Amino acid sequence: MVRFTIPGEPTGKARPRVTKWGTHTPEKTVLYENLVKTCYDGEMYDCPLVMEVTAYYGIPKSTSKKNRELC
Repeated sequence: MVRFTIPGEPTGKARPRVTKWGTHTPEKTVLYENLVKTCYDGEMYDCPLVMEVTAYYGIPKSTSKKNRELC
């Protein structure tokens, strides 16, 4: 079993941007992908993997005071 923790709020992968000068991945996505690579210092496997991801998000600022207390 391999376990590792990525600090901070989980970030979704943004779609690539296409401009007249070419296609590029948003910087925020590249930075988060590099953070994940840095946190995982294990070896590569040549077999199928089963993954379980547990993500913890902060309470959104748009949540009412009453609901924030319930969270």
